[in-house]
Amino acid sequence: IGGHGEEVKLAPGKPPKLTNARATLILALRRYLQAMLDPAVSLLELHKIMFFVER
Repeated sequence: IGGHGEEVKLAPGKPPKLTNARATLILALRRYLQAMLDPAVSLLELHKIMFFVER
C-alpha cells in the first residue's frame, strides 16, 4: 500500500493484534496484488476490498 513514493509511518510500541478481520483483509490484499500488474493499491481500491471482506 502506498507504493508511489509514499512512506507509511507506524507508531512506536507494540504491534497491533492480528484479528480475524485484519488477517482476512491482509489475505484479500495479497491475492489482489498478485493479480495486478501494478504493485501498489490505491486507497479507493483498499476501501472496495474492505467493503467486500465485510460482507
